[in-house]
Amino acid sequence: MRLSEQKFKTIGIIGSFVVLILGKTLRIKTIGNYPEKNVIFIFWHGKFLPLVYKFKRKGITVLVSQHKDGEFLARIIRRLGYNIVRGSSEDRRISTIRVLANLDSKIAIAPDGPKGEKCKIKDGFLRFAKLTKYSVVAVGVGMARKYEFHSWDNFNLPLPFSKCAIKIGDPVNPSEINRPSLENLLNNLNRKAENRISSCQ
Repeated sequence: MRLSEQKFKTIGIIGSFVVLILGKTLRIKTIGNYPEKNVIFIFWHGKFLPLVYKFKRKGITVLVSQHKDGEFLARIIRRLGYNIVRGSSEDRRISTIRVLANLDSKIAIAPDGPKGEKCKIKDGFLRFAKLTKYSVVAVGVGMARKYEFHSWDNFNLPLPFSKCAIKIGDPVNPSEINRPSLENLLNNLNRKAENRISSCQ
């Protein structure tokens, strides 16, 4: 086994264990309805960790970038019960879109990933969503206590025993979406999640 493969495997084991241990300490409140039909979940890249724990083992398919950092993430979340498709919503190859569109699965995408600009939806995502014909469900996340990394996405790591709020929006028809409206929707849901945390303290 190559050293790089061993490193990826080790990171996957340790990373998934850390998510499970940390997640068990979090007090997560979900507001809104988890959709019954297949949809595309979207969320800001820097907010995904509570989502990874909350929605584990539901068979959700996550679109993960093909670079090395994406491989680390793929190894971790696959062990938590997520299906993985490697690629990007910016990918113009119809094969990636066709694979996702033909899956009987909900899809999760951070539309500002994998390298930013933070909280800005890429044009490729809009094309991608319309081609799959899945409704889009925006998800906001709030954390009472967190460490904010100095990364491009200001990744938020909730601290142990922190209160977290997840706000699930209503499904939006892909034919009705545009970048400003989706960005506003995601930002509003994140504010509502943060406000829910503040009102409970």
